[in-house]
Amino acid sequence: MSAPTAPLLVIHRRPPLRHIAFVLVLALLFAAGGSALAHMLMAEPSWLVAGPVGCALGCILLLHVWSGCTVRVTADRTLIYCLRGLDMIAVPLAEVTGFTVVRTGALTGVGVACPDTALRFLARKGPTRRHVEAWQRALGVALVLEHLHPEDATILENLRTQR
Repeated sequence: MSAPTAPLLVIHRRPPLRHIAFVLVLALLFAAGGSALAHMLMAEPSWLVAGPVGCALGCILLLHVWSGCTVRVTADRTLIYCLRGLDMIAVPLAEVTGFTVVRTGALTGVGVACPDTALRFLARKGPTRRHVEAWQRALGVALVLEHLHPEDATILENLRTQR
């Protein structure tokens, strides 16, 4: 059995502060709504229990978004996109035709131009074929690597063109 090899590249990025600010507002709404819902569902209502339940919901949402994303390029030149520590999508670099910066509305990152048949979905959660079709129609890319910076697109492009 061969030993696992180190990846050629690992990039981990967290969401921009404007996304965190938006999610913080949502987390506060989750906390208030979760507290109120927990209070209504209790047999003997107590805000001492309902309050922490709502706060826990808000914290879970905030931590979920704060985890960001990771992009790895393995030794066999496969790009793997990870969200929340889960491998979501893999695509061979040989199939990629280019990387472009995507910045539209709340969606920011690096777009991966490749045939949609080259994408291998590794998890049920995360981007789906429907997302791929929407990105191809709207942005001309098969996959968006969220939160990546423009310099990451350059690094990935350089790695793609190396043989």
